Amino acid sequence: MHSPIAQTTTASNDLNRTAFWLLCLAPALWLVVFYSFVLRVRLELGYWPQPGNPSPLMIDFSSYQAAIFFCSAFALVSPIGVLAFTLLHRGLHISIRNPLLTFIGSGLLMVLLIRFDPASFLRWFGA
Repeated sequence: MHSPIAQTTTASNDLNRTAFWLLCLAPALWLVVFYSFVLRVRLELGYWPQPGNPSPLMIDFSSYQAAIFFCSAFALVSPIGVLAFTLLHRGLHISIRNPLLTFIGSGLLMVLLIRFDPASFLRWFGA
């Protein structure tokens, strides 16, 4: 039998691991939600949206728009949590390598897409 202390420690480690993965996946989540919105608009309109054509406010996908704003805020705040977990990972007994690589890769992709906006979808969404 496992002791209650061991079970509590295991549950705590699982919770810490899950929280760390969620923080590390924040940039990827934003990418998926934003570009799925763009794809949904493309399927609805029959053409790719462009800045000012049509206005994203004219499209009634309020749940997508709310999700994009939530994911944007989460992605902006997530580096603080990732940094805290990274600094404390030895005491938390969790592995940080794979989640951290995921965070760095998806964060870098997010920054590059925001910086260069190759298809002007961000400019369209902000118009």
